Amino acid sequence: MPGCNNQDKKQQPWVLLESERGQQMLAEAEESGTSQFNELWPHFHKQIGYCYCGYAAAACVLSALQITDRTVRDCDLLGDRSLSECVYASGSVEGKGIPLTTLSRVVDHYGANTTTYHMQEANLDTLRNQVILTCCSDSGCQSRQQPQAMLLNYWVPKLHMCCIESGHHSVAAAYHQGLDMILVLDPSQFMKHAWYQASDMCAAMNTVDRSVDTYRGFIICSK
Repeated sequence: MPGCNNQDKKQQPWVLLESERGQQMLAEAEESGTSQFNELWPHFHKQIGYCYCGYAAAACVLSALQITDRTVRDCDLLGDRSLSECVYASGSVEGKGIPLTTLSRVVDHYGANTTTYHMQEANLDTLRNQVILTCCSDSGCQSRQQPQAMLLNYWVPKLHMCCIESGHHSVAAAYHQGLDMILVLDPSQFMKHAWYQASDMCAAMNTVDRSVDTYRGFIICSK
């Protein structure tokens, strides 16, 4: 649905990564040690189909953390017979996507360690603290045992980026402490990578996935 973003730019609550301001914010996050953009970006690809955002986001994380022996994409996960038989049938993704807890099991299937947070149980402080811990540089993360990555699951309309009414999965890539904003790498063909207010992301997660009647949230992944 190209062109569905039709809000006045002065009212946009996000900052596009491709903009001059977005790039400056990334540089500031990198300087403050709260960015893992450079680790994630080489492994990030847009999704191949309308409902494959979860697999595209998971593939990025699996590759960036070197959990898989090689870089994988969503099509690799969809074609994995073992994954389809043991965790989630690839045919089920088309038309209804994949719930948060099932996506966690997908990542676990490849040997990752995951912790899933439903926004029903978490809050804004939890989200903020976890994204800071996940995105911080190795030199500034004495409390973190090993590299991590963060998968986000939210209701798209709450972020006012696009008119698509759907749940969605993306990857957190950085945190800007001064503006309290999270950089999101978005696998959708219809949405751009952007910075969002942490409070807006929390509100987008604090919604119910009616396919499983559970709240959306985020997943912390490690090797």
